[in-house]
Amino acid sequence: MNIPKITKRFETSLASSLSASGTSFTTVSATDDDGNALSGLYALSIDVGNADVEDVIATVSGTTWTIVYRGIDADAPNTEVAANKKAHRRGAPVVITDYPILAVIRNILNGDETLPNKLQYASHPTISGNQDIPDKQYVDGVANAGASDANTTTKGIVEEATQAEVDARTTTGSTGAKLFAPLDKIRASKYHDYAADAGSNDTYVITVTPAPTAYAAGQVFQFKANTVNTGACTLNVNSLGAVSLKMNKDLDPVDGYIKAGQIVTVIHDGTNFQILSVSGKPSVSQTGEEIYAADSVGTDAYAVTLTPAPTAYVTGMVVRFKAGTANTGAATLNVNSLGAKTIVKNYNSTLADNDILANQIVEVIYDGTNFQMISPVAISTATYKCGTTTYDVSTASGSQTIAHGLGRTPSLIRIYATYKPSGTANLSVSQGVYNGTTTACVSGESGSTVDATTHTSSTNMVEIYQQGTTNTQKAAVSVDATNITLNWTKAGSPSGANINILWEAIG
Repeated sequence: MNIPKITKRFETSLASSLSASGTSFTTVSATDDDGNALSGLYALSIDVGNADVEDVIATVSGTTWTIVYRGIDADAPNTEVAANKKAHRRGAPVVITDYPILAVIRNILNGDETLPNKLQYASHPTISGNQDIPDKQYVDGVANAGASDANTTTKGIVEEATQAEVDARTTTGSTGAKLFAPLDKIRASKYHDYAADAGSNDTYVITVTPAPTAYAAGQVFQFKANTVNTGACTLNVNSLGAVSLKMNKDLDPVDGYIKAGQIVTVIHDGTNFQILSVSGKPSVSQTGEEIYAADSVGTDAYAVTLTPAPTAYVTGMVVRFKAGTANTGAATLNVNSLGAKTIVKNYNSTLADNDILANQIVEVIYDGTNFQMISPVAISTATYKCGTTTYDVSTASGSQTIAHGLGRTPSLIRIYATYKPSGTANLSVSQGVYNGTTTACVSGESGSTVDATTHTSSTNMVEIYQQGTTNTQKAAVSVDATNITLNWTKAGSPSGANINILWEAIG
């Protein structure tokens, strides 16, 4: 505890009564005999000269006293005794007492209390002879003078390195002691020195200082290659083992990716060394071998091998290949044995015959599911065909095939059909178109007193009416690389003549 203050000849009295449990009180005066106002911590006796005398330790501000200890024990100035706490009347005498002050000082000297205010010198004293209590400066001087420099097995004196000494890896300071590097002067915890390669082709070898004891993710190394790589290559650091060098995360470097004399920066990813430095070879070669190869199969299942080999299909991947043969309908492409993927045109349409011709350069892009054909489909010399045929109106429901001769599935067909029963003036006309997805047809009958209505259809390609809507022949259409197929449905009993058909097919 703090030592109460001492002042001479202070006497006053309580300005109001103090109960046995009270924690504060006021006095008539708080000024010593010299007229100085009291402030801080004091030891007081209340009711001196009668049986209710009580010693207290309190702080004062003005004439108000805040009790720190009261009912003080006779042997312990910072211990309260309940029986010693008394009630005091107004006017009870109050005087400074020296007992608690002397008791506190006694306890500090005996080691029973903590010294509240440390002893200080205005300047370092001169120590001579057999002094019992030298100051810290003297003790430090004696210790430093007699201590040895630190080493790996002995504690001792070291010197803090400057930034320049850390960067230069200086080991001994100006005092002759070993240097230590503060953490705030170490530039990177996983960075290692540059070293020149001492290996042979594709097996780079370096030795750095300080020597790492194991590979760890995040380690960075720089080395000067003494040979050009010829494909896949490795780096061995301080004989820890050869680790594969990779470009673009997980691809083996292509020939010439690392040049002789090139400074190469790599970082360990936990498995391989990823190359961070710029390649010594353009990222896209003049041969285009990264995205181009010739098909090696000779069927609709096209297959190519790219260099370097991609490890997986990725949306947006562009591939160019030289087809070994013309396709006959649906076709696929297999890149580096990653699996055959369907080639489509117009976003999601299956290829028609000869959309790809033998020796054609084809460009495709992977959309996450298929290879969409970016280059235009091959243009056949037979892009347009037309002809005429007939169909017996009385024939039962069935199919009629028309060979269009394009050698590929048409992109558009048109049908124009007329029908005139013998012995009548009626004429039924139908015209339809089909674009591979949608059918549209208009039809009607002239000269009929039964039905002169114009008809439209989105399902049939041909609709022929005979005197009304009861007797009809209607045909839906389908196409392939060889034929136009009209699927006729007969209703009622149309009779009397053939239906004349004019057809057109566009490749």
